[in-house]
Amino acid sequence: MNKLEWNSSLSVGDAQIDSQHNTFIHMVNDVIDLGIKGHNKSDVALKLMDLMRYADTHFHE
Repeated sequence: MNKLEWNSSLSVGDAQIDSQHNTFIHMVNDVIDLGIKGHNKSDVALKLMDLMRYADTHFHE
């Protein structure tokens, strides 16, 4: 699976939101890395939980 890359076409023009979206991309890439490297499902699940908590915070701001 290919990793995601932040680029200017993803910008919404708000520095704070762009920063949060960039963080999302890094977190998704962390999950991809765990899968590629063959980590167990528990490790992947923990990273996904982190991602979901971050998304919850992002959408409630």
